[in-house]
Amino acid sequence: MEVTCSDCGQRYRVDDSKIPETGFTYITCPRCKGKIKLENPLSAISPNEIKDTLTGKLEEGFDAGVKTALVYTEDEGFGKRLQDKLAELSYETRQISTPVELTIRFRYHTYDLVLLQQKGNTLTQPMTALLQAVHKLPADSRRATLTFLFTPDGSRLDSFKAFLNSVDLVLSPTDLEQLERILLKAKSDKQDSYKIFHDCRQRIAENIV
Repeated sequence: MEVTCSDCGQRYRVDDSKIPETGFTYITCPRCKGKIKLENPLSAISPNEIKDTLTGKLEEGFDAGVKTALVYTEDEGFGKRLQDKLAELSYETRQISTPVELTIRFRYHTYDLVLLQQKGNTLTQPMTALLQAVHKLPADSRRATLTFLFTPDGSRLDSFKAFLNSVDLVLSPTDLEQLERILLKAKSDKQDSYKIFHDCRQRIAENIV
């Protein structure tokens, strides 16, 4: 999880194991010695909200072979252009607004894409919560899903920033016109990176049978 010191603005990456499941704790900022609050974004969600979210609309599956995407955008204009581009590429798209929605939707279907967009370059609390929810998805879902983060200063060549944010690529809004080409390359790269893993798992399964 990424946190920001409210006193000096320094950003840090904190291991998820240090984030309490409920309640909160504090760590000391190494830079200014201020206190940084650590709180699980999902802990603030009431049981009633989770129950309401579960009611019907998110319990959705898709036919085999259908390309699917989850989208979260902070800019309405960009969101419309993104949805149009995905429709052009034959994706079934669903808009999400909370990490709970993302988590529940993945219980019923593994989406091909998760596309997140924010207006500024500094991660907002909602975006941090969504990224944490993506990070906590089952490993098989993470391996099968491409996650892109759109920010104004995003660069698909910045693998370090992608790693820090637990996404496959960080993109700029100007990359939208090249999305099809970017998707093809990212999918190929991800398949190559997990090839040995999948080959080993297949051999283990064959030996068990």
